[in-house]
Amino acid sequence: MKPTTVFSIKKQPLKVLFAVALLLLCSLTFLLIKRISYMNQAANWVNQTNVVRLSLSETLSKLKDVEVDQRGFLLSKDSSFLDNSNMNKERVMKHLDTLRALVSDNPVQLKQADTLNNLVNKRLDLLQTLRANYGNKVAPFGPSLTTDLLTGKQVMDAVKDRLQIMENIEKQLLKQHITTNKHYVFTTPFYAILLTTAALLIILFAIMKLDKQLNLSNQEGQLAGKEAKKAGALLENAEHSAHIASWEWNLATQYIDRSDNLYRLFGYEPGSFKTDTCYVLELMDKEDRDNALQKIEQCRVQGISTCTCQFWATCKNGERRYFQCITWFSKNEKGEEIITGTTQDITEEYLLKQEAKKRAYLTEQVVEHNEDLILVLDTELRVTLFNKSYEKAFGTTRSEVLGKKVTEVFPYIGDVKLSLIKEALEGKETIRQQLGFLKDQRTGEISFIPLRDSQGNFEGMLLIVHDITELKQATELLQDHNIRFEQAEQAGNLGSYRRNVQTGDATISDNLYRLFGVEPGSVTPSLELFFEFLHPEDKLKTIEAVHRNVITGVIAPVRCRIIRKDGAIRYIKASAIPVRNEKGQTVIYGSILDVTEEEMLKQELEQRTALMESIIENTDNLISAVDTDMRYMIWNKTIENTLGLQREDVIGKKLLEVFPEVEKHPNFRLIQQGLKGHPSYRIEYIDNRSGTTAETSHTPLRDNEGKVTGLLIVSHDITERKRAAKILEEVNTELKLKNKQLLQSNEELTSFNYVASHDLQEPLRKIQTFANFLEESEPGLSEQGKNSVKRMQLAAARMRNLIKDLLAFSRVEMESELQELVDLNRVLTAATSSLKNAINEKGATIIAGELPVVQGVAFKLQQLFQNLIGNAMKYCSLGNTPVINITSHKVLAGKDTDLGLQPGTEYHHICFKDNGIGFEQQYADKIFELFQRLHTQNEYPGTGLGLAICKKIVQVHGGHILASSQPGEGSLFEIYLPVAEVMEAV
Repeated sequence: MKPTTVFSIKKQPLKVLFAVALLLLCSLTFLLIKRISYMNQAANWVNQTNVVRLSLSETLSKLKDVEVDQRGFLLSKDSSFLDNSNMNKERVMKHLDTLRALVSDNPVQLKQADTLNNLVNKRLDLLQTLRANYGNKVAPFGPSLTTDLLTGKQVMDAVKDRLQIMENIEKQLLKQHITTNKHYVFTTPFYAILLTTAALLIILFAIMKLDKQLNLSNQEGQLAGKEAKKAGALLENAEHSAHIASWEWNLATQYIDRSDNLYRLFGYEPGSFKTDTCYVLELMDKEDRDNALQKIEQCRVQGISTCTCQFWATCKNGERRYFQCITWFSKNEKGEEIITGTTQDITEEYLLKQEAKKRAYLTEQVVEHNEDLILVLDTELRVTLFNKSYEKAFGTTRSEVLGKKVTEVFPYIGDVKLSLIKEALEGKETIRQQLGFLKDQRTGEISFIPLRDSQGNFEGMLLIVHDITELKQATELLQDHNIRFEQAEQAGNLGSYRRNVQTGDATISDNLYRLFGVEPGSVTPSLELFFEFLHPEDKLKTIEAVHRNVITGVIAPVRCRIIRKDGAIRYIKASAIPVRNEKGQTVIYGSILDVTEEEMLKQELEQRTALMESIIENTDNLISAVDTDMRYMIWNKTIENTLGLQREDVIGKKLLEVFPEVEKHPNFRLIQQGLKGHPSYRIEYIDNRSGTTAETSHTPLRDNEGKVTGLLIVSHDITERKRAAKILEEVNTELKLKNKQLLQSNEELTSFNYVASHDLQEPLRKIQTFANFLEESEPGLSEQGKNSVKRMQLAAARMRNLIKDLLAFSRVEMESELQELVDLNRVLTAATSSLKNAINEKGATIIAGELPVVQGVAFKLQQLFQNLIGNAMKYCSLGNTPVINITSHKVLAGKDTDLGLQPGTEYHHICFKDNGIGFEQQYADKIFELFQRLHTQNEYPGTGLGLAICKKIVQVHGGHILASSQPGEGSLFEIYLPVAEVMEAV
């Protein structure tokens, strides 16, 4: 920061001077304050009188609103009028209470207010009686109603008279208060001038005295400045080397004093920032800036002396750096708040910390989510860390384990294991031991790993426990399985063998000897011995299959017949898998199953199958079946023709081989469930190959024991039915959506209509009331003031016209849904009738041919005609009589049209041609936009909504409107409305 010059001023001689000056100023100030107080009191009287008059106007306005709402309810029976009436009643009573409070200091007006209150209550009671007597009647008109209405009118007239009396009294009071206020306004400035003159004299005298004192201390200041420069240079060098800068911010004057290094930290030249602008805030990231300002302000308000915050900022070269700011709060000798701070670039330090946190987090996650149990012990064997797997295994919490010794955590650890831990702590390498200490009688393998610091000193022990329960159980289960397998072989007519392909050595189970009709161990097992038992008809193909399996390394199942030693012929099925042993040799592990009974049943089943296949082939349904392995067993002709997949390409293959994409299809889960015995019926399925939709049933196939052997899949093509249903659903959905949109639109427009017709127009009515009030209450209003009031009234009138047009624009969409056949000849007649006065005034001539009948809303089409005819008359050049030609004929929309018409559709082409002032063709689209005008209000008044409403009406009728013109040649408005289909049929 820049060195500050130190001044030493002798203050003692000035104390007496300032004491006298202060006493004089206080006296003059007291007199001025008294005058201002009187002036304010007079102004308050004027203001109170105006408020009373405005309250009188508001009371009458709200009371009239109550009458209007009551009449609306009697005529329409719409309960919404009652809600408005009750609300306005409350407002009337509130205004009366306010009025009484305002005139409480005036006995005459207070008495008038009480009388007014009684009359208003009487009027409200009469309105309540009207609603009770006639609110439920269909036709409430009659002599009794007339009498009640006249009575109410008399009371209302009395209310108005009472309000007028109070208004007159307030006018007199207003004149008195204005006179008093003018007096104080005139005299008070003289007191202010007197006070200012005295203050200036005192200040001038003080400046002269201070100048003398400053001259004496100038030499001392120069000497102090030299010392400060030396200190500043030393500080600047220190800041530069430490990437730190200092600054001082005067909150009262907004002056910011910065050291040169602050500019360099952000890549700028010293002095680049304005002294009254905290430019560093603009360099900070928005979120960091908001947080820093909030934290600094919070510390300042709470009286905390220092505040530290960190933030990201973008330097001049575009590089983002991370800074730390430390601030101190104090006050100078003037009592002004000062924020002193240092800003340091800590980007590298911050990034290193973030990287360290990231690595620590990743390490923590690896440990925390490891399936092994992990504990860390200190040198005293106390637990300092453990993961979730330990919590899950033992059901303990961190508070129950942390800080405890390992012998307390693992009560199963004996002296032997404890000695292993101590050995590891003394320098042994990793030690692993099997330990049965997990809960639920599980077994784990525990590893003791010593932990060392960077210098090799022991800091603790890492214990990793790996659950080997399943492995141990699997070993025991394998031993038990061998015993059971031998028993199963005997029970299932099954034998097993093992043969080394390279050495030819073979071993077979005892039951395999029995399958061939020989005693176990009576012969030496070999492949050649197996070939001797083969049936002559099957020997050649079986030997070829075996040799093919050996050559290819793919062991395919072999089915053949054998002739036992006792001469009996049996059917067998041989299956095997090749395995590489530790020497790299191929060992074949196989089994041979006696399938004689199965083969007999198979032959019988083939006969039955032939009959079923005949039935399946001649049905229109798509029929297929898979076995429990999802291999296709059935694929009928119908599905073959439908999907284009030949039977030979499907039978025997798995479902996912034929249709790999079906695994992602929801029906695949139903197939899986069906193979588990859970049927599903009439499930819709879309075939992506053919694009057809089928109704599919999945029926489990069971054997005699009820076991699932496969799944029958029957599909019926419902493509056409689904297509028709989809079309119907889309139509219904579209209708529901349109109905919903219509209801929402109606609700929104109803709300808008209420706002536009009441809430928006009410302030305008008050503005006009207040303008009239100004004219009456200020008879001496200047000419400029009167012009301002008139402009206010004209602006309010224009605003009401704008609201009316906006209301009309918003209703177009809502009412367009209620369309009917409309004769445009009648619409034109109604439009010219509404514009009769304007037509007569302008002397306009309207020439129209025969107009068509269209589908639409008569009221909206009439508004369309009125706006176009009204525009033609408004924009007629001076001295000319408006002439409007209206023609119509049918056209057929072509494909090359750029009007947005539906190609091939007939439209009524309706043209409005006038002889007005015209416009440049470049504005042909702009004139249809909201609030777009080509002329000023003074030239041609309007809201700029007329043609926008026309465009909206035409669009909701399914048509299009465009304009063409040249200055001075009139304008042509072309409308395209679709020909009504009903009329064409007639």
